Amino acid sequence: MKYFIIFCTPFLFISVWADTYTASTASEIQNYTNLLQAGDTLLVLPGWYDMNWNIQDRAGTTVSWIVITEQSDNVVINGTAYDNVVDVYNSSYIEFRGFEITSSNTGSGVDGIKFRTTSHHFTIEDLDIHDITGVGISANPGNNTFSYLTVRYCHIHDISDVGEGMYLGNHDGLSPVHHCIVEFNWVHDCHPHKGIQFKRGTYSNVIQDNVVYNCDEAGIVLYKTDQASAADNNIVQRNVIWNCSEGIFAVGQTDIDNNIVFECVFGINVRNYGGWGMEDLYLRNNTIYHCSATCLRLDDWNIATGEMVCINNSCYQDDLGQSAIQAPDGIGPGCVAYNRHYGQSQVSGSTLGSPPAQEFVNPSVTPGAVDLYPLNTATLIDSGTSAYNAPSDDFNWWSRPVNALWDVGAYEWSQNTNPGWQIQEGFKEIYTGVKETESSIPAYLSQTYSIIAKNTISFRKIAPGSVIRIYNSAGRLIHDSGSIIQDIYEVNTSTIPCGVYFYCIHSESTNEIHIGKFFVIK
Repeated sequence: MKYFIIFCTPFLFISVWADTYTASTASEIQNYTNLLQAGDTLLVLPGWYDMNWNIQDRAGTTVSWIVITEQSDNVVINGTAYDNVVDVYNSSYIEFRGFEITSSNTGSGVDGIKFRTTSHHFTIEDLDIHDITGVGISANPGNNTFSYLTVRYCHIHDISDVGEGMYLGNHDGLSPVHHCIVEFNWVHDCHPHKGIQFKRGTYSNVIQDNVVYNCDEAGIVLYKTDQASAADNNIVQRNVIWNCSEGIFAVGQTDIDNNIVFECVFGINVRNYGGWGMEDLYLRNNTIYHCSATCLRLDDWNIATGEMVCINNSCYQDDLGQSAIQAPDGIGPGCVAYNRHYGQSQVSGSTLGSPPAQEFVNPSVTPGAVDLYPLNTATLIDSGTSAYNAPSDDFNWWSRPVNALWDVGAYEWSQNTNPGWQIQEGFKEIYTGVKETESSIPAYLSQTYSIIAKNTISFRKIAPGSVIRIYNSAGRLIHDSGSIIQDIYEVNTSTIPCGVYFYCIHSESTNEIHIGKFFVIK
């Protein structure tokens, strides 16, 4: 049936003709998929579907995305052929969400979702991908480009044989992956390989707020972007990783900020893998605890180029005789400063701290109990630096600094108990302990700025004639202010769903653009 759909906001009116299809068999799922056009929706009824699904040559538009989703819970897509469960070819502006994806075919190398050819603006959300013999989600065929992909709130687990949670990009840099977001995912038990991996030649991607553990190799891997500017660095921030051989591994051209790593062999390990060259690597405000080899290893820094920065990191072992920081080749021209450690350190830019029990609320390695938030007497407090673009928030999205100086580690101390999420098995949760009065965003900030809002979000110090546009996580415009005549502008967020939103403030008088994001909680 054809429907006339109207999307209304105070400043936006869009009308499109759209079809809504409802599928209750595997053949209907595939047949309706082949018909989808911009603005269409495919609803899959609850049930178990034995099928291998192709999404090919489907294209929405910037304002009329295609939506493929379950009608309600308990939709299982079970691959039966010796092929990937879902293959995507040449598709764009699609939301794909809500399914459980598995495979009863035990042949080697079956992926849950595989992007086969160039695709862009494809959102994967709220999936349960498990018992796969290849990769949970992959985008790696050579000579193809994958951009503006979003993977959010996906549970990827029990991946065997090839054993990778996500594999994005090609080892030789032949399939660029750029401007993608991987966030709020729960990835674990990937054997024998890695959790989340971005290969060489991937750039301007953000990997944030993921929970990764129980991987035989690294939890999160970044190689290098091969781009000329550090502005195109990949960003790895606010993730938590444990029980992996390496928590985070990188070669260069990566920003690694506000991550928590514990109970690994190597916490964070960086080196000149493949002789590709190291440059423009930033390690800032990470907390690394209880790693059997060392918390932080800086290899090959003596031959690195560009900026190599290691600041505000806390690297703590339980015993002074254990290795906390290793730099076997020295640090060359790099900057290693304002770090804290307990154990042995091979760098001069780190200060010996107190034993973990005197620094952290609960220095445990047990998920559900571990709490590496600083005590109010910790030496980590007010001992960091704001230099080298130290992050302006922390693992809990709390703004830095609370006092005059940055704290060391992933948390910024603000009160005697951790105001954020308890690290545990499961999705990272957005904390709700922020007053609504703190959801006021200074419009003059030109960098990305994260904030949490409930009923309203206010923008202040607005230049006359400015326009504020707000987009949801799928890239859809949901609010356009028009030309603003006052210096304060408020948006009612009580009627929009919880989630991540992005704003863009365009000042016509100065031709400046300020961007940022905020979280809506209820």
